Amino acid sequence: MQVLALGKAMNKTVRDFGLGATTAAGLWGATTLSTLDRVPHEVRSPSWPRIRNNYLRSHPVCEACGQKDNLNVHHIIPFRIDPSKELDESNLITLCTDGPGHMNCHLVLGHAGNYKGHNERVREDAERIQAMLKSIKFK
Repeated sequence: MQVLALGKAMNKTVRDFGLGATTAAGLWGATTLSTLDRVPHEVRSPSWPRIRNNYLRSHPVCEACGQKDNLNVHHIIPFRIDPSKELDESNLITLCTDGPGHMNCHLVLGHAGNYKGHNERVREDAERIQAMLKSIKFK
C-alpha cells in the first residue's frame, strides 16, 4: 500500500515538476536522436560489460528513487551520439525500469519520457526526485 501511494505521489510530483512531459524541444535539455548522427550498436567496446558491472557494484540502487531491482546503467550522453563517452563513468547513472508505483526512472528521467530522446540534466533531475521522495511522509 505504501509503495502504491509513493508511486502515485511520485508520478504527481513528476508531473508537477514537468518531468516526463518533455518534447523534442526539451524541457531540461532533452534532445532527440533523430537530428543527430548515430553510431551503430554493434560498434560497442568489448570493455562495456565490465564497466557496466563495475558501475552497478559501486552504484547498486536507482540514483533517483532508490529501487534495488530492474536496474539499468544509463549513458547520460548516449553512446550513439558520442562514442568516446561510452566507458566514461562520469557519463553513467544507475536508473530503474520499475520503481515505486511502476515509475520507470530510466524512461522518464534518462530519456525525457521518450526513448528517442535523452536528458543531459538527468543527475539534477534524479536529485530532485530523491529530495521529493525523502519529503513524503506516510501515515
